[in-house]
Amino acid sequence: IFYSINVGYSEQDKSLDQLKLRANGVIGRFKLLGLKKNYYYGISAIWSDGLFLPVPFFGGNIPINDKINFSATLPAQAFLTYNINNRNSFSGGVTLDGYRTGVKIFQDRINLNYINLNLFLNYRMKVNQSFGFRIQCGYVAFHQISQFENNVNYSHALTPGFYAEAGFYTLFGKSLWDQVNSTLSEVLNIKSLF
Repeated sequence: IFYSINVGYSEQDKSLDQLKLRANGVIGRFKLLGLKKNYYYGISAIWSDGLFLPVPFFGGNIPINDKINFSATLPAQAFLTYNINNRNSFSGGVTLDGYRTGVKIFQDRINLNYINLNLFLNYRMKVNQSFGFRIQCGYVAFHQISQFENNVNYSHALTPGFYAEAGFYTLFGKSLWDQVNSTLSEVLNIKSLF
């Protein structure tokens, strides 16, 4: 079983005097089917200034060959990863994402909702066990902002476009895969002693 709960605020600088608590959480199960094959399922939920939205999810990782893996978490993302070696990899896929934040327009604080459909290419280079570098570019095929007021949805589709980003990432402790792999190695080593 895995789980996570996050609580925080998401506000524009002009609406900080009217903070509204937001929370999200996830709970699910992870099933290992082989050294690189797995699946997971569960439910994710958000509570954001009166909006409660539970979303079931299903995902997994399926090796296509020694270098290529297919990964998905439906309904949020699906992608292929090409592992050049232990330190370098390329990924490409599609993501569906969104968020909700508080903004102040004139004197009123409202919730602004944002959703996007994104096609991406990603390069990752693992520097060591704790640090890595990431470059990503993509195309935002669809994105929209909306706001609900008096049971009326005001929405506006934004112009699609390209983007690029780069950054460093940090791993605190072992990833789920590293934990499973080290446990399997220990079990296999113990069995080989007998």
